[in-house]
Amino acid sequence: MAPAGAPGAPGHLRRHPPGAARDGRGGRQGAHLADPAQPGQPPRGDRRARGRRYGVTSGNVLIVGGDGFLGRHTAEALAAGGASVHVFDRPGSTPPPRPRGAHRYGRYEGSVTDRGALEEAVADAGADAIVVLASYSHGGLGLAKAAEQNPPAAVEVNVRGLLHVLEIAARRPGTRVVWLSSTTVYGPTDRYAATGVSEDALLAPGSVYAATKVLGEQLVRTYRTAHGVRATAVRPTLVWGPGLRYRGVQSCLGDLADAAAHGREATVPDSDEPWDLLYVRDAGRAVAWLTGRDLGPVVLVNGYRASVRQVREAVLRAVPGAPVRVAGAAPRLNVPPVDDGRIRRAGFVPEFDLARSVYDYVATLSASTA
Repeated sequence: MAPAGAPGAPGHLRRHPPGAARDGRGGRQGAHLADPAQPGQPPRGDRRARGRRYGVTSGNVLIVGGDGFLGRHTAEALAAGGASVHVFDRPGSTPPPRPRGAHRYGRYEGSVTDRGALEEAVADAGADAIVVLASYSHGGLGLAKAAEQNPPAAVEVNVRGLLHVLEIAARRPGTRVVWLSSTTVYGPTDRYAATGVSEDALLAPGSVYAATKVLGEQLVRTYRTAHGVRATAVRPTLVWGPGLRYRGVQSCLGDLADAAAHGREATVPDSDEPWDLLYVRDAGRAVAWLTGRDLGPVVLVNGYRASVRQVREAVLRAVPGAPVRVAGAAPRLNVPPVDDGRIRRAGFVPEFDLARSVYDYVATLSASTA
């Protein structure tokens, strides 16, 4: 979900040599945390064996929007699985540290709306898979608000950018494409059964952003059937975690973690509405995992359900006495609960529940400012 900003000037691709991104990670942990059981570390050894273990491709993967919130964690998961990671992002974006364990790492700068630059990057990277995470944003706004303010730019980045990638993949037989959709493609909760919506449920987008995702999904379906492109649209639920650089609906959850990590008082609107949440490290793992498995044109992925109030309680369990409060009423998200049984039956299981998410979030923020 890397904000793509303005589409930028076409016809330019800038290469960075492998390893050009900064290396190293932040120091000591600041907040005192009650430590839950932590997920296991990636296994070492032969990178093809790691790829089989994690389900990711062991080949070359180009991440379009790889410098962003989800892109960084996707790169980490791909590197852990043995893939060679290549990032394509707009000029001026801030490159993350080189992914730990990256067998090979390269960066390209260009616009997702520039097909020529994309084609050159795909060819230079020798991409076996292309992950498309770029979405239009500007001014620190959330993706939905940015799209409402500038619908033509949102369509240009969110839809035309995907179309360029699908066209490129259609001319490279066997190339895998994983594109980031959204659960905003569904309508209000009262239109659906309470048991959870599947990939085949009614689509009823209520915003420009959601409409771009529906159109993108239809392009994925069309290029699968008409051109044989191995493309999948992944619909994650609300992704949260460290590194979110725009103000989306999930930002209030990050405010709680930030207050706990730094000891600053934070007050967020109260809500007992359960939200489907997916921690960003699991979101990155899911996207990376799907580079190695084709589960069809659309795949849902979710972590757990929790309200803002429950997240606050989890923060207080992790950092007792943290100055976090709730006041006022938050607007209802009004998104139906999802059933992500398809990806779970295929073998993907999230590693982070609510407690682990909060612990990791606070620890990451504490370490980055120590």
